[in-house]
Amino acid sequence: MFDLCYGASCPPGQTCYDGGCFPISYDYGYFPIIINFRIVRDGVSLLPLANVTVNSGWDIVTTDEQGYYLIMVSMMY
Repeated sequence: MFDLCYGASCPPGQTCYDGGCFPISYDYGYFPIIINFRIVRDGVSLLPLANVTVNSGWDIVTTDEQGYYLIMVSMMY
């Protein structure tokens, strides 16, 4: 999978998405939520892959027809 955030270093309070740094959302109660919205691509052609199962360890989702998936992760301290 081609990861645009590989090696990215975002400032505190931000997370990498699609190669850029964005603020972590605090909209869901007391714990910050990281919204992981990414695309799964073929490792050779870099074309998007539809209907791929993605397992975050907390949630299991499937990519849409354009290869995108969304996982929201609560960072509990």
